[in-house]
Amino acid sequence: MILEYKLHLHPDGYTYHPPFVKAFGFYNSEDKTYLGIAFPENQREYYIPDTILEFTVDEAVTRCLKSGVTREVGPGQNLNDSEMDQFVRDWISQRLTEVGVTS
Repeated sequence: MILEYKLHLHPDGYTYHPPFVKAFGFYNSEDKTYLGIAFPENQREYYIPDTILEFTVDEAVTRCLKSGVTREVGPGQNLNDSEMDQFVRDWISQRLTEVGVTS
């Protein structure tokens, strides 16, 4: 499951990635959201808030291309649209595999 979320606020005042997010990246500075990977409902026994946006791979790529997500991957190295598209797709594929999301 590919999702967009914001950091959570701990009672002690610091922010943290919610525990249902198993991998994260692609911070959008415009709305302070992250792209993340979580287990789909058929692979988990816990609640994910209904306010979390769920994306397809294509929707996630579009989010990264059309928002305030940085394209810098190293000093002086910025990705163009086609490179960013492939970078996001590869990241999603690798993270889904690493996390163990099956569908």
